[in-house]
Amino acid sequence: MRKKYTLETFATNFKSIIADSFGIDASKAKYIISPVYDPKKSETGEDGTFRIIVLSEENIGGKKIGFDDTLSILTAFESRFPTKIEVSKVDAESSEIIEIRCSTRVRNPSAIANIESKYAPFVVKKETVQ
Repeated sequence: MRKKYTLETFATNFKSIIADSFGIDASKAKYIISPVYDPKKSETGEDGTFRIIVLSEENIGGKKIGFDDTLSILTAFESRFPTKIEVSKVDAESSEIIEIRCSTRVRNPSAIANIESKYAPFVVKKETVQ
C-alpha cells in the first residue's frame, strides 16, 4: 500500500522531529538553512532551480529564519520536497537555534513517503567524532 505524503505531512514531520529530538516547540525556534549539494548525483531542472534560487546565499545565507518562513523555503515547490534534511542544534546553550542541512535535490511526494525514516525527509544530524 502506498503512503500518502502531503504538505501537511511535511509540516507535521518537521514540527515532530524538532519537538521529539530537542524538546522545543518548532514554531518558537529559529533556523539557519545550509544547502547540501552533491555534484556526483544528476540534477534535474527543478533541483537546479531549488539550489540556485530558493537556497541561494542571497535568500538564506546565514540568516536566522522563523518556522513559517523556513517551511515556505523548504516547500517552495510544494508538489516536490527535498530528499534529505538534517537537523541539529547550533549549540547546547542556544537550544532554540536549529541548523538545517538541506539537500538541493527535490522529488515527488511518493518518493519522500518511501524514505525509511519516522520523520521523512527529516533526520537528526549525527555528530562526527574527531
